[in-house]
Amino acid sequence: EAALALAQAYLSLGEESRILPLLEPFLAAKAPKYEIFVLAGRAYGKLGEYERAIAVLDQTVTRFGINTMLLNEMGDLAEGKGGTSRIRR
Repeated sequence: EAALALAQAYLSLGEESRILPLLEPFLAAKAPKYEIFVLAGRAYGKLGEYERAIAVLDQTVTRFGINTMLLNEMGDLAEGKGGTSRIRR
């Protein structure tokens, strides 16, 4: 919970590079939280790591189900990268 709150604070301050070291260990947890995946995906996207962002958000959809907000975000990331061919249909 503390790592998630700190990551949210970093995101609001525009310090995305500080988010990933906090959240990456939780991405491999047996019961990760939805918010951890979403924050990590957004942080990767803000850092210009579009493929990693899309991969994390794709894992989020796989683990937690389809969410139109995530699908839209994945589309925006793919466009920022220059195409939508990597998005699952």
